[in-house]
Amino acid sequence: MSLRVALTGLLLISITSLAAAQTPATRDDDERSPRRERSEKMKACIEQGRSQNLRGPDLRDFASVCALEARLGCLKQAVAAKARGPARRTFINECMNKR
Repeated sequence: MSLRVALTGLLLISITSLAAAQTPATRDDDERSPRRERSEKMKACIEQGRSQNLRGPDLRDFASVCALEARLGCLKQAVAAKARGPARRTFINECMNKR
C-alpha cells in the first residue's frame, strides 16, 4: 500500500515538473492569428461607443453587439452570394475588414 502511494506521489511530481518546464511558444507581431487582431468594424464600433461617451463594460458590451451585428450582416451577404466553406470564411473576413 505505501509503495502504491509513493509511486503515485512520484508520478504526480514528475508530471507537474514536466508541465512547469514547458514554456508557451512566443509569437512575433507578424505571426498573430487573425482572430486576435481587431477587425476594422470592431475598431469602428469602439470609436462609435467612445463618441457616445461609453466606458468600461458598457463600451465592451456596445462594441461586441455592434461587431456581431456587422458580422451577421456579412454572413447574410455571404449566404446571398452562395459562398460556401473556406470561401465563406474569406468573404466574411474581408467584409469585416472593410471600412
